[in-house]
Amino acid sequence: MRKRRAEAAAAYEACWDGGKGSHHPDFDPSALLVGGASSAASSPPPRRASRATEELYNAIVADDVGAAYAALEAGAEPGFEFGRAYRTAEGYTPLMAAAHR
Repeated sequence: MRKRRAEAAAAYEACWDGGKGSHHPDFDPSALLVGGASSAASSPPPRRASRATEELYNAIVADDVGAAYAALEAGAEPGFEFGRAYRTAEGYTPLMAAAHR
């Protein structure tokens, strides 16, 4: 059991890739680049969510109240607006995800 937990934790950390990756299922790293495939030439690149904010969103989707509180204590922004980098409509926030749940 401990070995499986350790492997799952290692896989989770590998997704983060030292801050270059993401835990959000719809994250598109090319949208963060100026002139990237998903960004319009006239608009600035989208802002990236912190790890705590992404973990808050994932906790909300998983209905994990304890993890949601932990993410908030770690500095998650419930009002962060996900956008092009996350393949969502502009203005979508973790707080809105919680309201939908």
